Amino acid sequence: MARGARGLLSGEYDVLLLTSARSLPPLVRALDETGAGAGWTRPEGLRVWVVGTATGAAAVAAGLAPDRIPDRFVAEGLLEAAPAWGTLEGTRILFPRAAEGRDILPETLAGAGARVTLVEAYRAVEDPEAGDALVAAARKGQLDVVVLTAGSQARVLGTSLARSSTDWPAGVKLVAIGPATQVAARSAGLPDPVVADPHTLAGVLEAVEALSLDGG
Repeated sequence: MARGARGLLSGEYDVLLLTSARSLPPLVRALDETGAGAGWTRPEGLRVWVVGTATGAAAVAAGLAPDRIPDRFVAEGLLEAAPAWGTLEGTRILFPRAAEGRDILPETLAGAGARVTLVEAYRAVEDPEAGDALVAAARKGQLDVVVLTAGSQARVLGTSLARSSTDWPAGVKLVAIGPATQVAARSAGLPDPVVADPHTLAGVLEAVEALSLDGG
């Protein structure tokens, strides 16, 4: 991350790509350390592309207000919109992301001619005990809805379910924040979740409320 921060401040990148608010704190720490206590300012001409309103708000708070946010708050939405924002050929993109992030975004951008530099901003740490406890609570009827906001959560829950040697309780619904998390849930052996629309925390809340109103 430190190398990416240095390159960002020295003007080595044209675009900072942010797909999760979780990438902002480590990026800001690296920028602060690079500035050696003297502070830092956004490089002139740097464009900030963001997926999602929550990430956009975090970027604003960090002094990196986004220039572009796609209408669909998923990686595929950015891929659809980015060509209209300017040529991708030769565009230098810094992409801080999760260690286990999907490759569709950087690979597609690179295929369009962009020069994408990936840096690990954070890493998801699995908690099998928490997954087991969640499965147990669902089986006991203590839960009505389980919300999944990341594919890693779906994988942990699916592993715990398999370890319990039981089926997921029919009365406990799943809500996924977006299509990628939905796919992860399916792959993990979980029932097909309801997908939030929009793919934001506000959308998740709306989906949960709709399930409650429907008696689901």
